[in-house]
Amino acid sequence: STRAALDYLQSLHDRFNGDWLLAIAAYNCGEALIDRAVAMNRATGHPVDFWNVWLPGETRAYVPKLLAMKRLVMDPAAFGLEFSPIPNQPYFARVGTISQVNLKLAAEIAGITPEELYELNPAFHRWATDPGGPHYLLMPIDAADVFTENIEQLSADQRLGVSHYTVRRGDSVASLARKFHTTVNVIRELNDMPSGAPTVGNDLRVPSAVTELPEKVMLAAARVDGHGRSARRPHVQIVRRGDSLWTIARHNGMNVNTLARLNGMHPDDALRTGQRIKLTVASGGSGRSASRRRLYYTVREGDTVSQIARLFQCSVPQIMAWNGLSSHSGLHAGQKLRIHLHSHHKT
Repeated sequence: STRAALDYLQSLHDRFNGDWLLAIAAYNCGEALIDRAVAMNRATGHPVDFWNVWLPGETRAYVPKLLAMKRLVMDPAAFGLEFSPIPNQPYFARVGTISQVNLKLAAEIAGITPEELYELNPAFHRWATDPGGPHYLLMPIDAADVFTENIEQLSADQRLGVSHYTVRRGDSVASLARKFHTTVNVIRELNDMPSGAPTVGNDLRVPSAVTELPEKVMLAAARVDGHGRSARRPHVQIVRRGDSLWTIARHNGMNVNTLARLNGMHPDDALRTGQRIKLTVASGGSGRSASRRRLYYTVREGDTVSQIARLFQCSVPQIMAWNGLSSHSGLHAGQKLRIHLHSHHKT
């Protein structure tokens, strides 16, 4: 969207013979209106610059405000201002995903939160990137290398976080969605099955237990209010040929016994290529800690309060209380619901 805006501004600049003020005015109120204002002044022999053509009040104020902001930024001291320094370096980088990738897994192997990934990639409206591409994501620049290193160790199915399941008699798409803690739409999408029931004996791709689809990524309409930057040690490391718990612990500055306990293993246990080794726990310290996030979920067609409560692991009464709903209140597509996420971790 930023590139499109800059391209449009450049085209307006060319259209109005290099006059940036008229170009910015046209960006605000429309090029046709500026065309008419310029033509009117030209016909009556008046100057055709920004300061002399007729403009709507909003546009008349819009351009001077930008000019004033430019002066403030260029010389804040002259106006008694002091701005906090902003490092002249990129915040994010574009990284390749090779193929379609599960967004929860992408965040996990990059060492960032799903919320942080979604904030940089708001165009994704499903639990995974589009199978047809483009096969890249925006990542915080200090997470890009570790993501690339980890994603290259995964097969196509591992990148999607799926395993295979043989359909049994009595299985339905809905029952499989419940069994694998996901939604009907995800099951259908994974198997290119827009409608109909699965056939007994068929092999289906399903979300694997180790990569449970997160509600905050699967429900892309949610917007998290506030976010904390995570530490850049990745949450997991993908085992490569020759790796051991000892080498992984040394590479990450960890005690091998701590790493082994974290993964329910003995320090001398052998590892297999592609295995995922946890490097961090969900919450540091001991005992029980709690964190709270607030987000807003945009209701979609067919949503119910109970479905939303299940996705966000809260109760129906909680959602009703947070949003002033009664038992007779209905939901409508586009409605915004306030959700408070409480996460408790035992370590």
